[in-house]
Amino acid sequence: MKAETTEKIEIVTDLTKFEERAGVEPEGKLIPVRLNSPTAIMQMGAMGKWDPKLIMDMLEAQKAWDAHESKKAFARDMALFKKDPPEILKTAHVSFYNLKNQLVEWDHAELGKIAEAINERLADYNFFANWDWDMPDPKKIKTTCKLTHAEGHSESVTMWGPPDTSGNKDELKAAASTNTILQRLTLLAVVGLAAKGIDKESPIEADLVKFITPDQAKTINDIIAKKNIDIERFLVYAKAEKVEEILESKFKDVKANLDKAKTKEREPGKEGE
Repeated sequence: MKAETTEKIEIVTDLTKFEERAGVEPEGKLIPVRLNSPTAIMQMGAMGKWDPKLIMDMLEAQKAWDAHESKKAFARDMALFKKDPPEILKTAHVSFYNLKNQLVEWDHAELGKIAEAINERLADYNFFANWDWDMPDPKKIKTTCKLTHAEGHSESVTMWGPPDTSGNKDELKAAASTNTILQRLTLLAVVGLAAKGIDKESPIEADLVKFITPDQAKTINDIIAKKNIDIERFLVYAKAEKVEEILESKFKDVKANLDKAKTKEREPGKEGE
């Protein structure tokens, strides 16, 4: 009759020794147990080696250790990524007149080109990025870019913005347009990169379309009042919301036409208004 095999447990913390001895389980010899996974720890508990509280404490300690190591790996590989980052160029130009007839223009990098350049380089250093977006209310778009390392640690950047209704976009296109802008900005922010090139994010003095002066506005208003001209129809003709916002370049033509205009008779009871 074959004698029963007696197995003993040896806790191996030196991973090199474990790798050398793993899988070798001769009868009556020590069986190495690698205590770097919840399964191994639970096995020890099932053998009655530790009480449940000790097991939970060890699992929490393991989780904290894994998170710490993951964060270290994230920082290490991000440092390598930053040593040789992809070049991001501003290849798209935007130019339009705002509601105040100001010329607003800027250059920016296109989302597709940014994502292609960054993601290709990120993969070389064990990273990947993805977006999530939400619309908490009709006037707010929320976009998050999450950068994750293969070891598990991740970091993210979140930005908000109103729907981009310029160009008479419908609601869906307005939301998508804002999301595209926020995707571009959050991706650059989460990897700590900036696009290269001239960037004018707001109108500067040289770009402003100048309005008429206060004295010129007073001249226009005096003629309108003297000739009793319909102010609303006049502003439609002048393409301005108010007299003070008539373009300086249009002043001579506008005044010439007002001078030629006939005086409109006032309605009874409105003299002196």
